[in-house]
Amino acid sequence: MAGGEAVLERLTHPEVADFLIRGARFIKWDEDSTVGLQCTVKVDPAAHLIYWRAEDKETDLLELTSIRDIRTGKSAKIPKDKSLRDSLKIGGSEEDSIQDKTITIVYGSTLVDICYVNFVAPGSVNTAREWADALFCLTHNLLAINASPISFLEKLHSKICVQTSGDGKIPVKNILKYVSSSKEDKKRVLDTLQSVGLPHGKNDTIAPDKFSFEEFWTFYSRLCDRKDIDKIFAEIGAKKKPYLTVDQLVEFLNNEQRDPRLNEILFPYCTSEKAQAIIDKYEPNRDFAKKGHFSVQGLTRYLMSDDNFIINHDRLSCYQDMTQPLSHYFINSSHNTYLTGHQLTGKSSVEMYRQALLAGCRCIELDCWDGKDQDQEPVITHGMTMCTQISFKDVIEAIAECAFKTSEYPVILSFENHCSPKQQAKMAAYCVSIFADMLLNKPLDDFPLEEGKGLPPPKALLRKIVIKNKKRPSKREEVGVDVEKTPIDTTAVISNDTKVEKVDGEITENGGSVINEEDVSKVSRSTKSKIADQEEVAPEVELSALVNYIQPVHFKSFEISEKLNRSYEMSSFVENNATALLKESPVEFVNYNKRQLSRIYPSGTRVGSANYMPQIFWNAGCQLVALNYQTLDLPMMLNQGIFEYNGRCGYILKPSFMCRADKSFDPFAESTVDGIIAGAVTVRVISGQWLTEKKVGTYVEVDMYGLPADTVRRKYKTKIVPNNTINPVYDEEPFVFKKVVLPSLAVLRVALYEESGKLIGQRILPVVGLSPGYRHIKLRNESNQPLCLPTLFVHIVTKDFVPSGFEDFANALCDPIAYHQEEKRQQQLQSLLDDEEMEEDAAGSEAVVEDGGKVTENAKAKSAPGRETRKSISIKAEKKSIKRNCTSDSLVAEINPLNQRRGSEMILREALRRDSSRDSISGIKPLQPQKSGNPHAITSRSLSLQAAPVTGERGPFAKRSRSTKKREGKTQSLICFTAEDTKVEPASVRELKERKPFLKLNQKHQKEMDILVKRHEKDKDKLQKNHLLEQEKTIKDLDKEKVSSKKKSDKELKKAEKKGNYEESYRKGVEGLNNLAQSHEIKINALKRQHRDSMVDLLKRQLNEQLELAEKQLLPKQEELEKLMRLSQEEKMKSLADLHAKQMNELRKSQDNQNREELKVLARQHSNKDELQRRKREENKKHIEQSVKERQKMTEFHKKESEELEKEHDKLYETLDEDRKKSSQDLRTLHETKVSQLSVCDLEITYASLYGDKVTKL
Repeated sequence: MAGGEAVLERLTHPEVADFLIRGARFIKWDEDSTVGLQCTVKVDPAAHLIYWRAEDKETDLLELTSIRDIRTGKSAKIPKDKSLRDSLKIGGSEEDSIQDKTITIVYGSTLVDICYVNFVAPGSVNTAREWADALFCLTHNLLAINASPISFLEKLHSKICVQTSGDGKIPVKNILKYVSSSKEDKKRVLDTLQSVGLPHGKNDTIAPDKFSFEEFWTFYSRLCDRKDIDKIFAEIGAKKKPYLTVDQLVEFLNNEQRDPRLNEILFPYCTSEKAQAIIDKYEPNRDFAKKGHFSVQGLTRYLMSDDNFIINHDRLSCYQDMTQPLSHYFINSSHNTYLTGHQLTGKSSVEMYRQALLAGCRCIELDCWDGKDQDQEPVITHGMTMCTQISFKDVIEAIAECAFKTSEYPVILSFENHCSPKQQAKMAAYCVSIFADMLLNKPLDDFPLEEGKGLPPPKALLRKIVIKNKKRPSKREEVGVDVEKTPIDTTAVISNDTKVEKVDGEITENGGSVINEEDVSKVSRSTKSKIADQEEVAPEVELSALVNYIQPVHFKSFEISEKLNRSYEMSSFVENNATALLKESPVEFVNYNKRQLSRIYPSGTRVGSANYMPQIFWNAGCQLVALNYQTLDLPMMLNQGIFEYNGRCGYILKPSFMCRADKSFDPFAESTVDGIIAGAVTVRVISGQWLTEKKVGTYVEVDMYGLPADTVRRKYKTKIVPNNTINPVYDEEPFVFKKVVLPSLAVLRVALYEESGKLIGQRILPVVGLSPGYRHIKLRNESNQPLCLPTLFVHIVTKDFVPSGFEDFANALCDPIAYHQEEKRQQQLQSLLDDEEMEEDAAGSEAVVEDGGKVTENAKAKSAPGRETRKSISIKAEKKSIKRNCTSDSLVAEINPLNQRRGSEMILREALRRDSSRDSISGIKPLQPQKSGNPHAITSRSLSLQAAPVTGERGPFAKRSRSTKKREGKTQSLICFTAEDTKVEPASVRELKERKPFLKLNQKHQKEMDILVKRHEKDKDKLQKNHLLEQEKTIKDLDKEKVSSKKKSDKELKKAEKKGNYEESYRKGVEGLNNLAQSHEIKINALKRQHRDSMVDLLKRQLNEQLELAEKQLLPKQEELEKLMRLSQEEKMKSLADLHAKQMNELRKSQDNQNREELKVLARQHSNKDELQRRKREENKKHIEQSVKERQKMTEFHKKESEELEKEHDKLYETLDEDRKKSSQDLRTLHETKVSQLSVCDLEITYASLYGDKVTKL
C-alpha cells in the first residue's frame, strides 16, 4: 500500500549473546505458585526457543516468536503468595526489590488471552536487566517472524532436541506429539523413522548425535513425499536425467522465479555464476555440485530456503519515505482500546494498552470519566455501561512503558473526555510528569499551527506522544464540538448509580452478565434521559495546552474544510456516516484526507465488538481506521497483516495519487487509474505440508481485497483433500485475478480451513510485494503470529494487465523474434497440406470425451502433438461440413490426426451436428438427445412439482399418469417439459454483429477507414519523396562546395610551393577540408533529424485522424446494434408468445385425451348406470379443477419466462453500452501504443495504420 520508497534499512538477524546460550540459574514461579522452582534457563544458538528445566521435571519451552513482551523492574509481576515473596528476597542487596530481579515473559495467541511466566535472578538486578534486554531483541525480530520453511523446520528440530529425557536422549513420543495425533498418522511417522534407520518404537529414544538436522531433513523428506516438486523438476528439464544443469537452472530462475516487469539494470538476470552459487549452497551431493548438477533434493531445499521468499524482505524493513505529512499515511488505530470483550459488559484492562502498542498500534483511545472514589482520580471505562473501570494514571504509566518498545514512530492518544475541570487538571499533570520529554506539548518550530501549513512528518515526531483532545477556542474563533461518539452509540447507557436488574445469562469475570439485544434495548430506553450527561465537556486550560496537531472538530462539509485549510483539525466519523459520505462524495473525501486526518470508528450497533471492513475506508485515504483489537475477525486479520510491513512501525505511506493535490482519485474507479499500470495475478495452490496434527480434510481459499473493482471474495477455493494433513496435493486450475486496477492498495489473503470451515491458518500478502514463481507460504494464526509447521506451496504469476484482444500484440512486443518465427512456421505448414489433410487435421484435433466431459486415457496419450495445429488450418477445416454419426455417450475432443491415418482404432465422431448445436433462427434451442441410460438426467426447470418421464409420441410437453395412485385420487402433475424445450434466448451481441445490416455498416466503415489510410499512405510517400529530394539536393550542394574548396586548396599549394612553405599550406588545406567535411556531416544529420521529426508529426496527425474517424464510427454502430436489438427483441417475444400458445394447446389436448381415457376405464369398471354417472360427474369435477390449476401454473410459468426474457434483453442493452465503452477505451489504448512506437520504429517502412499493416489496395 505504499506510495513512495526511501533508502532501505536492511534487516539483520540479531546475534544471540553467549550468556543466553550458556544459560543461567533462575527461580521460576507462575501466577498460582506458592513455591519457586530452581531451574536453568537457556536460549538455543539459532534463537528459536527459550527453554528451562527444573530438577526431576520435563523441559518446558516457548517459541521466541510467540513472546509478546519481556518485562523487568516496575512492570514485572510479583507473587501474590506472601511466603513466596519472602523466599524470593534472598540474595542480592537489600535495596534490590523482587521486581528488579524478576523477568516476566508475556506470551499468548491473542491480545486478550495473555499468559505470564516469571523468572527471578538470585543474584543482582544486572542479570535480570541483561537477560530482559537481550531476549526482547530476539522476540520482535521481523526476519525470524518471516523466516523460511527450512528455518521453521530447524525450529521444530530444536524443540525435539531440547526436550530430552532424564538420560539425555530424545523420546520418540515427542516427535509424534509435534507431528500427528491420529492413529494412522502416528503409524506413518513411525514407519518413516524406521525407513531412515532411526528407533521407531513409541517408547524408544534417539541419541542426540544420531538425530542431526540432516537426519531430521531426511525424515521430513520421506514423510512429506514431495511429488509436486518431482513433477516440477521433470518439467524444467530433468525428464531423462536425475539433475538440472546450470543452464537449465538459469533458465528456470529467469523465466519462472523472476518478475518480468523488473528493471534489468537494477534487478539483473540470474547468471551462470549465481546459479552455480545456489547449487554450491543447497545441493547435498558434493559430486553433483562440483559438476554443476542440481538434484531434486537441492531444488527442494532451495524452494524452501531464505533465497526464495514469497515477499521481498526489503518490504519488511522501514523502507518507505517517512518525511511526508502525517495525513499521507495509514496509521494503525484502535477503538476502545481498554476493552477485552463486549462493548457493554466487557472487562477493562490496562494490559490491553500494552498489547496494542506492542502489536504496532499507533493510535489508542482513552474514554476518561470522573472517578467516584474519595481520591477523585480519573478513570477509564465505557461510560454509562456495565464495563469495569481502570485507573487513568495506570494506563498513562503503561503507555509510557510500552509506547516505543517495538516502534519509535509517534503515538496518538485519542481522548474522549467526560471529566470535571478538577480531574482534567489531574489528567494533564499525569501526562506531563509521566511522559516527560516524550510528550509533544507544543508545536515544532518548522511546522507552525497555521492555515495552509501541512502536518509534521512521522520522522519529525520520533518517540513523541501526541494528544488528541478538544482544544479551547481562541478569542478569534469558535471551535465546534467533536462528535466522534458518545457512549449512547453503543446502544445502551448505564450510569454508575443506575440499578440494573440481572438478566439471564452467564456471569463474566468482572461480575457483569452476558446480555442479549432485548436486554440492551431495555437498558437504552431506561437511560435515554441521561444522554445529556455523557456529552464531552469543555477542555480545561491545562489539558487544552497539551493539544496541538490533532484538534478534533465537528465536521460540517468538505467545502468548508477545504476553505478553512487547517490541516491540524480532524474529524471522527462513525462507520455508517463515513460510508454515506464516501458514496455521496468519494473524490472530495479523498481530497479531504490529503490535507487532514479523519478517524473512523465502529457503529454503536456492534455491541459484540465485531469489526467493519477497514479496506473500505483505506480506499478513501482515511488514516485512523480504528478497530476493536480484542476481536480477531477478518477485518482485524487484514489490519494486522497490512501493518506488518514497513518495519511494523504502524505507519504505511498512501499511494502518491492519494497524497498529491494535483491528482484526482475516485475509490470506486473500475478503469485504470491515471499514471498507474494495472496488474494481473494468478495463483495456483499446489500442495500443503504438515498443516495440522488432526486427521481432517482441508481446503484453501484465495481472496483479494482492495478497491471495489479489485475485491474478490469467496470465489476461489480448492477442492477438499480428505484425511491427509501431512502432504495434501490440491493441484487445480489457477485462480486468476485478471485485472487489478490499483495493485498498491490490493492484498491477497490465503487461508487454510478444515472441511468444517474452521480456520487453520492464513496469510496476508501485498500484491506489489509478491514474488512470482514457485513459493512456499508460511501461515499465521488469527493474531498474525507465525505457525511453526503449516505451509502451502503455490505458483504465482504477476504481470501487467493487457486488455482482451491485445494479448498477441503484447506478446509480439515482448518477444518479436519468436512471434515472427511462429507466424512463418504457420505459413510454411499451411503450404504443405491440401484441403483434405486440413479437414482430417481439424477432425483429428479432437479426442474422445466420455461421460460428462472426462477425456479418456487413450485420448490424453495421443492428444499432445495435435495441439500444435495452427489456427489457419483449423479455420479452413471448420468451414468443411463434416457429416458423421454421433453416439449418445461420446463426444469429440482433441486427438492427433496422424494416429488416425496410421490405423488408430479410435473412431472419431462429430460431437454435435452444427444444426443441433446452434440456436435456430427464432432463437428456440432444438431438443438435445438424452442418454439412454438415464432419460431424466437433464437439468431443467419443471412446470410441475413432480417430473414425469416423457414417453410416446404425444409430444414433449405433457402426459397424464394412469397409475393406481392417480385413480385413487392422489394428484400427479400433467405437465413435464424441460426449460431447454421451451427456452427462447435473446440474440447475443456476437449474433447481432453477424446480421446483414450491421455487416453492411461495418463494411462501409472499413471502406472509409481504408480510404483514409490510403490517403495517409500517399501523403507519407509524398513527404518521404520530398525529404529524399531535399537530402539529395543538399548533398549535391555540399559536394559542389567540397570540390570548390579542393580546387582553391590546390591553387594555394602551388603558390606555397613556389614560396617554400608547402608543408604549412598543406596542413592548413587538410584541416580546412576536414572541417568542411565535419560541417557537411552536421548539416546532413540535422536535416535528417528535421525530416524524422516532421515525419513523426505527420504520422501522429494521421493516427489522430484515424482515431477520430474510428471513434466517430462507434456511435452509428451502437445505434445500429440497438436497432437490431429492438427488432430481435420483438421477434423473440413473438416467438415466445407463439410457443406459449402452442404449449397451452398441447396441454388442453393432453388433458382432454387423458380425461376420455379415465372415463373409458370407469365405464369398464362399473356396470350400474347410476353409479357410473355419479363417478363420471366426480371425475369430470376433478378433471376441471386439476385442469384449471395446471393451466394457471402454466400461465404463471409463461409470465415468468416472458419477464426473464425481458430482463435478459435489458442486460443485453447494458452489455451493448459496456461494449461501446470498452471499444472506445481499446481504441485509445491501441492509439497510444502505436504513437509510442513511432519514436523507435523504422520510419521508411512505417505507415500510419491504426488497425494493421499498410493498405496495398482498396
